[in-house]
Amino acid sequence: MPTRVHDCHQPWVVSQKFEWTVSGLITAAEFHFLNVFVGTTINFVGGPYSGAIKEPDLLIQPDNQHLPSVIIESGWSESVPRLRDDMNLWLVGGGGKVRAAIILSWQRLSNTNQVRGNLELYTLDRNGMPQHNTDLAIFPSPTPAVAAAQQLILTRREVFGDHVPPGRNPTDQLPFSINILRGEARDALQLMGLIPA
Repeated sequence: MPTRVHDCHQPWVVSQKFEWTVSGLITAAEFHFLNVFVGTTINFVGGPYSGAIKEPDLLIQPDNQHLPSVIIESGWSESVPRLRDDMNLWLVGGGGKVRAAIILSWQRLSNTNQVRGNLELYTLDRNGMPQHNTDLAIFPSPTPAVAAAQQLILTRREVFGDHVPPGRNPTDQLPFSINILRGEARDALQLMGLIPA
């Protein structure tokens, strides 16, 4: 059963999508075009994993596209190698439709009430193979100045996939604030009786 910290990425993604809209990075129509789903069953119909069934912890899916463009796999009890296997299934099995995979791993430190958190970002290289782009510590948190500036950046093409609206630059950057994720995780841990490492 997912814990609160396991699911803290859900309000994070929703808030980032809202921030993109109010800052003018996406329009209201584009906001509604990008669907966010949680725990939705996706069937792979083609490619090396044809017949596979997967339920990401969160997905961003351009309207009416079978596969998501961005997925998040979060692990509280799952091992990092297992989360990376999931990432490979999505990026390789997605046939270029799944453009980015975010891995969130949460680990309780032995015999303490402290939790370590880490984020990894994988995207596709020019050959359509997964490449590790980003590795960020969520907890322990860096200095306040560094923490405030930390962002995960995806391009408009990575988020909108093959559906970048006409007239929009596919290389525009859509930021995800790591500090907002950190705040969501801190709140979730508090409700669980735990604290950040």
